[in-house]
Amino acid sequence: MVERERDEGEAMALYGPRHEGAAAGGDEAGEAVEKEHEEAEKEKKDKEELEEWSEIRLAIAELSPISRGKLSSSPPTLPFLSISLLLLQVLDKIGPTMAVLRLDVQRNIERLQELYLLDPSKYSTLTAMVEKEADEGTARKADSCARAVLWLTR
Repeated sequence: MVERERDEGEAMALYGPRHEGAAAGGDEAGEAVEKEHEEAEKEKKDKEELEEWSEIRLAIAELSPISRGKLSSSPPTLPFLSISLLLLQVLDKIGPTMAVLRLDVQRNIERLQELYLLDPSKYSTLTAMVEKEADEGTARKADSCARAVLWLTR
Protein backbone atom coordinates (compact mmCIF):
# COMPACT_ATOMS: atom_id res chain seq x y z
CA MET A 1 0.00 0.00 0.00
CA VAL A 2 2.79 2.43 0.90
CA GLU A 3 4.71 1.43 -2.21
CA ARG A 4 1.67 2.06 -4.42
CA GLU A 5 1.20 5.58 -2.96
CA ARG A 6 4.89 6.26 -3.47
CA ASP A 7 4.69 5.03 -7.07
CA GLU A 8 1.69 7.26 -7.73
CA GLY A 9 3.52 10.19 -6.14
CA GLU A 10 6.54 9.59 -8.36
CA ALA A 11 4.26 9.33 -11.38
CA MET A 12 2.63 12.63 -10.47
CA ALA A 13 6.04 14.25 -10.11
CA LEU A 14 7.10 12.94 -13.52
CA TYR A 15 3.91 13.21 -15.52
CA GLY A 16 1.66 15.56 -13.60
CA PRO A 17 -1.73 14.63 -12.19
CA ARG A 18 -3.42 11.69 -13.85
CA HIS A 19 -6.45 12.35 -15.96
CA GLU A 20 -9.64 10.52 -15.18
CA GLY A 21 -9.80 7.16 -16.83
CA ALA A 22 -6.03 6.93 -17.16
CA ALA A 23 -4.46 3.74 -15.96
CA ALA A 24 -1.51 3.71 -13.61
CA GLY A 25 0.75 2.88 -16.58
CA GLY A 26 3.30 5.47 -17.67
CA ASP A 27 2.47 5.12 -21.39
CA GLU A 28 -0.91 6.81 -21.15
CA ALA A 29 0.42 9.49 -18.84
CA GLY A 30 3.29 10.12 -21.27
CA GLU A 31 0.81 10.36 -24.13
CA ALA A 32 -1.22 12.91 -22.17
CA VAL A 33 1.88 15.01 -21.55
CA GLU A 34 2.84 14.73 -25.22
CA LYS A 35 -0.66 15.78 -26.26
CA GLU A 36 -0.54 18.80 -23.93
CA HIS A 37 2.86 19.72 -25.40
CA GLU A 38 1.46 19.51 -28.95
CA GLU A 39 -1.50 21.69 -27.97
CA ALA A 40 0.85 24.28 -26.47
CA GLU A 41 2.92 24.29 -29.69
CA LYS A 42 -0.24 24.74 -31.75
CA GLU A 43 -1.34 27.66 -29.58
CA LYS A 44 2.09 29.26 -30.00
CA LYS A 45 1.90 28.93 -33.80
CA ASP A 46 -1.63 30.35 -33.83
CA LYS A 47 -0.44 33.33 -31.80
CA GLU A 48 2.45 33.95 -34.22
CA GLU A 49 0.07 33.79 -37.20
CA LEU A 50 -2.28 36.22 -35.47
CA GLU A 51 0.60 38.66 -34.94
CA GLU A 52 1.54 38.42 -38.64
CA TRP A 53 -2.05 39.10 -39.65
CA SER A 54 -2.10 42.04 -37.24
CA GLU A 55 0.85 43.57 -39.11
CA ILE A 56 -0.97 43.15 -42.39
CA ARG A 57 -4.16 44.68 -41.01
CA LEU A 58 -2.23 47.68 -39.65
CA ALA A 59 -0.57 48.25 -43.00
CA ILE A 60 -3.90 48.00 -44.82
CA ALA A 61 -5.48 50.47 -42.41
CA GLU A 62 -2.64 52.90 -42.96
CA LEU A 63 -3.00 52.64 -46.72
CA SER A 64 -6.78 52.87 -46.82
CA PRO A 65 -8.25 55.93 -48.58
CA ILE A 66 -9.80 57.24 -45.40
CA SER A 67 -7.07 57.65 -42.84
CA ARG A 68 -7.87 59.10 -39.41
CA GLY A 69 -11.13 60.61 -40.62
CA LYS A 70 -9.50 62.44 -43.55
CA LEU A 71 -9.55 61.49 -47.18
CA SER A 72 -5.97 60.64 -48.06
CA SER A 73 -4.94 62.32 -51.30
CA SER A 74 -1.97 60.05 -51.88
CA PRO A 75 -0.85 56.81 -50.25
CA PRO A 76 2.51 57.04 -48.49
CA THR A 77 5.36 55.10 -50.07
CA LEU A 78 6.93 53.43 -47.02
CA PRO A 79 3.78 51.71 -45.69
CA PHE A 80 2.99 50.58 -49.24
CA LEU A 81 6.45 49.03 -49.54
CA SER A 82 6.06 47.45 -46.10
CA ILE A 83 2.82 45.73 -47.00
CA SER A 84 4.31 44.65 -50.31
CA LEU A 85 7.18 43.00 -48.44
CA LEU A 86 4.63 41.20 -46.27
CA LEU A 87 3.09 39.89 -49.47
CA LEU A 88 6.47 38.37 -50.32
CA GLN A 89 6.42 36.55 -46.97
CA VAL A 90 2.96 35.17 -47.74
CA LEU A 91 4.15 33.95 -51.14
CA ASP A 92 7.18 32.33 -49.49
CA LYS A 93 4.90 30.42 -47.12
CA ILE A 94 2.75 29.18 -50.00
CA GLY A 95 5.82 27.58 -51.48
CA PRO A 96 7.68 27.19 -54.76
CA THR A 97 4.49 27.08 -56.85
CA MET A 98 4.38 30.87 -56.56
CA ALA A 99 8.02 31.45 -57.53
CA VAL A 100 7.27 33.34 -60.77
CA LEU A 101 4.73 35.62 -59.10
CA ARG A 102 7.10 36.18 -56.19
CA LEU A 103 9.88 37.23 -58.55
CA ASP A 104 7.59 39.74 -60.31
CA VAL A 105 6.46 41.21 -57.00
CA GLN A 106 10.04 41.42 -55.77
CA ARG A 107 11.19 43.26 -58.93
CA ASN A 108 8.34 45.76 -58.61
CA ILE A 109 9.21 46.40 -54.96
CA GLU A 110 12.89 46.87 -55.80
CA ARG A 111 12.00 49.32 -58.58
CA LEU A 112 9.97 51.46 -56.17
CA GLN A 113 12.63 51.24 -53.46
CA GLU A 114 15.33 52.43 -55.85
CA LEU A 115 13.36 55.51 -56.86
CA TYR A 116 12.34 56.23 -53.27
CA LEU A 117 15.96 56.05 -52.09
CA LEU A 118 17.03 58.63 -54.70
CA ASP A 119 15.08 61.31 -52.81
CA PRO A 120 12.93 60.07 -49.88
CA SER A 121 11.38 63.47 -49.19
CA LYS A 122 10.40 64.01 -52.83
CA TYR A 123 9.01 60.48 -53.31
CA SER A 124 7.32 60.09 -49.95
CA THR A 125 4.02 59.39 -51.74
CA LEU A 126 3.21 57.03 -54.58
CA THR A 127 1.51 59.87 -56.45
CA ALA A 128 4.80 61.77 -56.64
CA MET A 129 6.46 58.76 -58.26
CA VAL A 130 3.72 58.29 -60.83
CA GLU A 131 3.54 62.04 -61.62
CA LYS A 132 7.32 62.14 -62.18
CA GLU A 133 7.13 59.37 -64.74
CA ALA A 134 4.02 60.84 -66.35
CA ASP A 135 5.84 64.17 -66.80
CA GLU A 136 8.85 62.37 -68.31
CA GLY A 137 6.65 60.21 -70.55
CA THR A 138 8.04 56.97 -69.11
CA ALA A 139 4.96 55.86 -67.16
CA ARG A 140 3.87 53.37 -69.82
CA LYS A 141 7.24 51.62 -70.14
CA ALA A 142 7.49 48.03 -68.91
CA ASP A 143 10.08 48.89 -66.25
CA SER A 144 8.40 52.03 -64.91
CA CYS A 145 7.48 52.66 -61.29
CA ALA A 146 3.97 53.57 -62.39
CA ARG A 147 3.50 50.02 -63.67
CA ALA A 148 5.10 48.65 -60.52
CA VAL A 149 2.56 50.54 -58.40
CA LEU A 150 -0.25 49.31 -60.62
CA TRP A 151 0.79 45.66 -60.37
CA LEU A 152 1.46 45.78 -56.64
CA THR A 153 -1.95 47.31 -55.95
CA ARG A 154 -3.63 44.57 -57.95
